Amino acid sequence: MAGKLLSTEPTIDPTASVRNCRLGAYTEVGARTILLEVTMADYSYVVNDSQITYTTIGKFCSIAAMTRINPGNHPMYRASQAHFTYRASSYFPGESDDAEFFAWRREHHVHIGHDVWIGHGAVIQSSPAGQAAVSGIDCRAAHGARMVGLGPRDASPRPARFPQARCRRLSRKIPIGRSIPPSAIQSECRIVTELFIEGGRALLGNEIAETGLRIAGREIAAIGTDNSHGAPGIDANRLLVLPGIVDLHGDAFERQMMPRPGVDFPIDVALVDSDRQAVSNGITTVYHATTWSWEPGLRSADNARKLLEAIEQMRPQLAADTRFHLRHETYNLDAESEIIDWLSEGRVDLFAFNDHMDSTVASLAKPLKHSRMVERTGLTNEAFDRLVESVVCRGHDVPASISRLAQAARAADVRMLSHDDESPAMRQAFRAQGVAIAEFPVNEETARDAAAASDFIVFGAPNVVRGGSHTGWTRASDMIAKGLCSVLASDYYYPAQLLAAFRLAADGVLPLAAAWQLISSAPARAAGLADRGTLAAGQRADIILVDDAVPLRPRVVAVIAAGRLVHLTETNRLVRSSVVPRKAVAAA
Repeated sequence: MAGKLLSTEPTIDPTASVRNCRLGAYTEVGARTILLEVTMADYSYVVNDSQITYTTIGKFCSIAAMTRINPGNHPMYRASQAHFTYRASSYFPGESDDAEFFAWRREHHVHIGHDVWIGHGAVIQSSPAGQAAVSGIDCRAAHGARMVGLGPRDASPRPARFPQARCRRLSRKIPIGRSIPPSAIQSECRIVTELFIEGGRALLGNEIAETGLRIAGREIAAIGTDNSHGAPGIDANRLLVLPGIVDLHGDAFERQMMPRPGVDFPIDVALVDSDRQAVSNGITTVYHATTWSWEPGLRSADNARKLLEAIEQMRPQLAADTRFHLRHETYNLDAESEIIDWLSEGRVDLFAFNDHMDSTVASLAKPLKHSRMVERTGLTNEAFDRLVESVVCRGHDVPASISRLAQAARAADVRMLSHDDESPAMRQAFRAQGVAIAEFPVNEETARDAAAASDFIVFGAPNVVRGGSHTGWTRASDMIAKGLCSVLASDYYYPAQLLAAFRLAADGVLPLAAAWQLISSAPARAAGLADRGTLAAGQRADIILVDDAVPLRPRVVAVIAAGRLVHLTETNRLVRSSVVPRKAVAAA
């Protein structure tokens, strides 16, 4: 296909057949290729003699000759698969084709992610028999993707092109675009099952309505449909169906790492336990807020490095979408160059500026607080005091360091937060550096300045549940009532977000729909995650089912994360089906 000058208009060979398709800029369709109801994003191409049906293809994809993607499924669940059972018009005068069957076939979409190479003669098939076939002479995927399947030559695992952190950075650089349903970047071609949620009260926008939801792969495929094609399902009768919770700031995992001062447990064990806690409380996207301070011990450089590496390695095994929120103590000047590297490599998902130096110095004269800080570091009292003194002496270098780090975060397109802003002037100074999220402003005046500038304002959900801040600062429910809070985070207690939303509704501060936005759609927007936080077709299938029968004590019955059922407390709600349609997803 070389030698042609491509343009923003698709290039389609005259012998190709393209019906009901949406093709992006600089796309190309080769000779004798047939496309039916295909969406193909910018810079992707398919060469000659291929056939693609009911498929969404990401950007920068290369599809070689004689490839078949989503050839029509046959009704294996019927007594006969013969054409006459669903193409009756071709056999019997006056009879019509089986519209329901063809609708079922259409609904079994194949999704191919960005930057995927599909080799000559490959077949990617959606099969109700439960086998996702990827076969052919060659079949490869970029970004360390694995492809699995059956055929004359099975697709074998390929080594990663890039480290995982770089892959995540590259994926950030690929804009989704209007024509492509947003979806998470996955690391393999895998079999995924459709799932139907029926009979629940679903939060749709600002209203709660009884309806059904159909999940296909990682995404919500449709809302308000029935289960006529026989997918397995969950009976949500008497339950609320809500978007999964997005937690921008949670550091409760530290208690799994160090349950008592000086008592350490392996980080991988702590992450698995934290994941279970988060998911069981409805959190499907979790940002582990990791403090890298100038002090040794729990918040040391060594712990920050180990935690980041563990998250990167374990991310595919965890139920929640687990991300790294780096909380940088601004007096930790020695960490600057390494943090800039992390930012440029795409290893940091959120970046916060913390400055606890004034409170640390003040605590030196308070025996109880002083003791707690010393225990956390593992130093003697005298050694800790000397360390604080040496760090404070470098305060004049802090502003320039903040400026350099903010510039690096902007260049890497990483969202930034400022922690415990004490005044409008402090908020304005951070805003001028591109820090658009005010995390835990300490007074109403500062929160009002943030709101006037349309900054995101984060408060802790435990503050709402307990009726006030444990530090004696701003009361979060008052800020919410005044429109001065846009996001609630779990902070130090994973159950708090779920409890806070229902507490706000019970106290009449906000309707449940509006309260839920504080823990779902608003934090998703703040983090730049456009694919989650609401229940809508094309959104990531992060869904929780909640029993709200007991006032102020909501109970999570089921959690679906990226289309996978990862938590279920009532197995009798599973609705089995004799027909289990499945589809193949090849994503880089």
